Amino acid sequence: MRTITRSRLTSSSPASPSAASPTAVLIGRTSAPGNPTLTQHDAVLDALGGLGIPVVADVDFGHVPPQLSLVNGAQATVTCSASVQEIEQTLA
Repeated sequence: MRTITRSRLTSSSPASPSAASPTAVLIGRTSAPGNPTLTQHDAVLDALGGLGIPVVADVDFGHVPPQLSLVNGAQATVTCSASVQEIEQTLA
């Protein structure tokens, strides 16, 4: 799991999303190949980079194992740094 930005730097970005205004976007890993002119990360940045919030890529959920279960509607705290990569979900 890593945070990608326009400069493609890895950074520390704890986020606590809310339904009204998300503070990060999580993107699961993909097995789909990039192409010579546009990588998967470049495509994500092109689509979401202008939101002004962290975009966390290569998260272990979605269609590629291991598949972390995320509870629909749960609040979550995301920590992504060099030493800690975790998602803590809280049910209200």
